[in-house]
Formats: sequence, C-alpha cells, structure tokens
Amino acid sequence: YVRANSGGPWETSDVVIFNGVDTNIGNCYNTSNGRFTAPVNGRYMFSFIGMAPTFFRGQIRKNGAAQTEYRSDHDGATALNYVQTSITVIYSMSVGDYVDQYISAGIMNGNGNEVQMHAHLLS
Repeated sequence: YVRANSGGPWETSDVVIFNGVDTNIGNCYNTSNGRFTAPVNGRYMFSFIGMAPTFFRGQIRKNGAAQTEYRSDHDGATALNYVQTSITVIYSMSVGDYVDQYISAGIMNGNGNEVQMHAHLLS
C-alpha cells in the first residue's frame, strides 16, 4: 500500500512526483522519479486526486504509455478558486511494471492533502 501527497505545481510535460509519502509498504513508490513499481504480479488499484487553479489534463501511464486521461476545468467564476478531480483505475501488472501520473496540459497545484496518490495490491 502507498499513500503519497504533495502540493506541486506541475505543468504540461511534468511527471507528478509526490514527495510527501506517509505510507510506502515495500518501498514501491520512488520519490525521485514519481513511479510506483509492481513488486509482484497482480491487479493493482490506483487512485489519483488532482487540483487546478485553471485547468489540467492528467494521464495515468503504465510503463510510459498513457492508459487513461482525466481533467479538471475551471469555469472562471470569481468565487471558485480551485477545482478538484479524481480517478480510480485497476491495472494488471507484472513484476517491474510501473505507473506514474503525467500532466499533459495545464497546471496542477494544491496544498498537502489536496493532491494525492494511493496504490493497493488487490490480488
């Protein structure tokens, strides 16, 4: 199990690197490159929470290839400072496969627990 958070900001073409890691069972998450690497074959669940002052598009990548994309759009309302979005996915992974989060457009930013990543081995 991994739980990580951080505030950013991350801009277009950045890999999100969470440096606030409070749980990292098995040391599967690398705070140098932002990768979760599978220690055993299995199905893994990943949850990402992102926040944006304007908008961003984030990709969840497996072994460097985009598997899915999620986005956050700001409607420009003056009372709305940030928009938060999240996604949960399940991937079959082999030993050594890795997952990271990539910003494909815009800027993602937040404070502490507003931007998070969770990873769980399911089976």
